[in-house]
Amino acid sequence: MRNTQSACQHCHDRKRKCAYDADAAACLSCRALGKPCLARSRKRMGRPPVLRTIQGEHGLFTILRNDEGQPPVEKDGRDTETSRNYATEAMSTLSSRHSTISLPNRSQSQPPTPKTKKAQKMRSVRATKDLGYRAVIPANPSNVLFRVPRFAEISSIFHTTEGFFRLHRHFMLGTGFSEQFRRSVILTLHHSPNAVTNAYAVTVAMLRSQRGSPVPMGGHGSAVNVDLASYCLATLTHRLKSVTRFQDAAVAGMLGQLMMIYDSMMQGSRIQIIIRGTLLGIKSWIPALLEEPDMVSMCLPFMLMDTVKCLIHRQVPVFRLPDAKGHLVDRYVGLMAPLLTLLYDLCVCSHRCKHKKAPKNPELNQDDPFHDIELRIASWQPTTTADVIQAHGHEDANFMLAQARLYRSAALLVIHRLRYPLGSEDAAAHGIADSILAELRGLTLLSADGPTGLALDFPLLVAMLERTDRGKEVNLAFIPLRFRLQHKLQETVDFVDHVQDAYAGGYQGLWIDLVREGMLGSFVA
Repeated sequence: MRNTQSACQHCHDRKRKCAYDADAAACLSCRALGKPCLARSRKRMGRPPVLRTIQGEHGLFTILRNDEGQPPVEKDGRDTETSRNYATEAMSTLSSRHSTISLPNRSQSQPPTPKTKKAQKMRSVRATKDLGYRAVIPANPSNVLFRVPRFAEISSIFHTTEGFFRLHRHFMLGTGFSEQFRRSVILTLHHSPNAVTNAYAVTVAMLRSQRGSPVPMGGHGSAVNVDLASYCLATLTHRLKSVTRFQDAAVAGMLGQLMMIYDSMMQGSRIQIIIRGTLLGIKSWIPALLEEPDMVSMCLPFMLMDTVKCLIHRQVPVFRLPDAKGHLVDRYVGLMAPLLTLLYDLCVCSHRCKHKKAPKNPELNQDDPFHDIELRIASWQPTTTADVIQAHGHEDANFMLAQARLYRSAALLVIHRLRYPLGSEDAAAHGIADSILAELRGLTLLSADGPTGLALDFPLLVAMLERTDRGKEVNLAFIPLRFRLQHKLQETVDFVDHVQDAYAGGYQGLWIDLVREGMLGSFVA
């Protein structure tokens, strides 16, 4: 009896060795079972590498890898050079290739053949050969997006700058920001087509159903899909828990803004949760987003909203903008990036004072904790540069200057009322409030069809507390410029009436301490 190194097919399947009698052609096991003893077929190990696409919840992408000259990888898995240069190169490459989206010409297209498919893949490889790092690039972006369910419903929004502006004008300071913001949104669309498309679909449908505005839309109508909206909120929550790269943070920022707009037009109960949750989820990536002009709008608007909310509630914002970021210009924040840093410091100072038991009135010979921050805010002046005027025009630059002046005045008025309650030292407070309302009244004359994203509800609120009747008149004059219906904005007026009733009933504290959790919940800057 003899053993062999390689088993027959039958013994191999049962993980056994073959045993043969002398000069026998079949092994003992096969002879006992009466089966033919066949040699095991040889199989090729592995398979040749093939460039493939991935179809999943993140869309359809081609994953390319170029290991030539690859820099060393850090412990957290990110390349040192990639961390520094990834956003600039990838975003500029995508911006130049995908600045417009158009329907494929189906009448002239021919059925793809294996040869044409291979040629397309090779062109895709050559087009990104110069990146020098691992990258995820959309493969044939127009086809990718149009394979996404519901994209046809909103595709007309992105065809032209004019169509894009008509939808987004409520969230921009001027027309000069339209093309850059359109480029930013398209980049997030390519990184996560399904998630961003779904969020746009429910938000656009809500805009159409509430205002009847001429928002471009596809032929599927404008019925609001509440189930889809709930799914989008769940998607946002999931993505905020798994932000591991630059693109994830950009997409999460875009989804957060879309769902915040949707919720503000519904019940408005989750606005602050969405804003703060989004910032917390992308906090570690905010510095990288701020380095990219096209991605600034994915985080800076929420930073302003969070700062205003914390200023009213005497809390601390999520993120402090570095002092070196004063050059940023945003479609929503305008020229106020340096002021955001000062407002953060004011929030910290107010929060500390709120939890101290010692009196803070300077007339009682106590140290004035707001003295230094008041001097810094009062000495800050918004300025424009030749580059800003060239990029956005004189009219948009004037809007940004007006917005910055109003926020600076509002901050000074808040500092005054952190020292003195309403009814005390009113002369100085009324002077600031009058200047705020005078400048706001001039802005109510803006065209309702133009850019109306001035974000001026915070200056209006603090001025309305000083000059209630005049403030309510300005608030009514702003209604044609808003994207929310009037009954959604009643909360601000109700809070002003609540403060006035409290003082009429003998309250002697600060008005800002009358803000309780849940009050001004749907208030956004």
